[in-house]
Amino acid sequence: MLKRILIAIAVVFTTSAASVHAQEFDWRAHAGTELRGIMIQGPWIESARDHVADFELATGISVVLEVLPEAQAWDKIRIEMQAGSRDLDVFFNQTSRFGTEFVRNAWVEPLNEYLADPSRTNPDFDWEGDFLGYSRAAVAFDGDIIAIPTDRTLGPMMFYRRDVLEEYGVDVPTTLDELYEAAVTIYEASGRSITGFVNRGQGASATSHFIHVLHEFGGSWEDQDGNPTINTPEAIAAFEWYGRALRDSGSIAATAFGFPETTNAFLTGNAALSMELGINARNTADPAVSSVVGLVGFTPMVRGPGPESARSTEPCRADRPFGLSISSRSESKDAAWLFVQWMTGYEAQLDYLKASRVAARSSPWESEEFNDSLSPDAREYWQAQALASSFCYPTPGHAPPSIVDVGRARDVIGFVIETAILGGDVSGAANQAQAELVALREREQRGN
Repeated sequence: MLKRILIAIAVVFTTSAASVHAQEFDWRAHAGTELRGIMIQGPWIESARDHVADFELATGISVVLEVLPEAQAWDKIRIEMQAGSRDLDVFFNQTSRFGTEFVRNAWVEPLNEYLADPSRTNPDFDWEGDFLGYSRAAVAFDGDIIAIPTDRTLGPMMFYRRDVLEEYGVDVPTTLDELYEAAVTIYEASGRSITGFVNRGQGASATSHFIHVLHEFGGSWEDQDGNPTINTPEAIAAFEWYGRALRDSGSIAATAFGFPETTNAFLTGNAALSMELGINARNTADPAVSSVVGLVGFTPMVRGPGPESARSTEPCRADRPFGLSISSRSESKDAAWLFVQWMTGYEAQLDYLKASRVAARSSPWESEEFNDSLSPDAREYWQAQALASSFCYPTPGHAPPSIVDVGRARDVIGFVIETAILGGDVSGAANQAQAELVALREREQRGN
């Protein structure tokens, strides 16, 4: 009994001390400052809006955010950086796409000194203890922390219609070959009224999903020295499988499918199988946008013919980390750092997670509030996601990491994907893409 009392006292004392410590942090140190930021339209900003208002009330800092479609936001951020703008303070960043470029051009403020300074950083922020290791690694470039992650790595997933597979006597695929057979079977057996397999096929947009197939065939964007490897036998086999699987199962129009089109095809009940990241899980269960509520199953990315070494169980750089960065040219960096802390704090991350998104912090995942909120379908999804997130691929990302001009690299690779879907000369397209990527990398290395 005494032992329990002493433990309880210790817990109360520790909690009280932490609360006092947190209260001592001066959130109003920069009251009266106005911050300007650029964010992309999407799940994070929708979840974060109430927290922006709370931040303004708590700190006395006003925040003006431009919320733009993704491509437009990236273009605007880059244009303002190139112009030397000083009134952009904070922006949404995707470090796998822009980290190297932004660091090389000194456009982003390193956050290491801020994190190490107790006068600048809330003691409850707990960068080392609460943010997952590979989420932290994903935003570090040459030792500089250039963003605070808003999400964690999402393992590649396969979404499938339980009812459709049952109707046509098809087992849940566990390999890419089985996925192909299942997709074609459903497409043909349904009188070609149900697309067997739907996935992104629109040029650059498709690279972020094709990469999983490439690795499962034992391929990679590049070798250990950073040389592109888009025309290897493994890569060509992966391109051919991807194109054939979409084409033969009714997705010949996939060359026009980016994220919105792929999502819509699955949510409206027009497709049986899809490979997506976890951002779609919430939508499948939302009757306002989904015709397949309660009919969707989830499983980690199916295996391909590549070696076991194609998958790593070691923590590694996150595939598509998003985060908040501070412009190196901002004249209100300390106020911007307060905003970044608030928007990536526990409460904001918990709300993001409860909206079926993927928090970068560990503590929201472990909270009773989150776990008690899970429906049976959501619980099935998160169990599958836990398995999918237990491995990663050697060279993740949308394009070869050694190439700074990620946009151009994605366009080049996307051309091969579209060629494969349309049944064209994949080897010829891959050889052409290889030559373009090699030339692009050589120009960047020369500095022109």
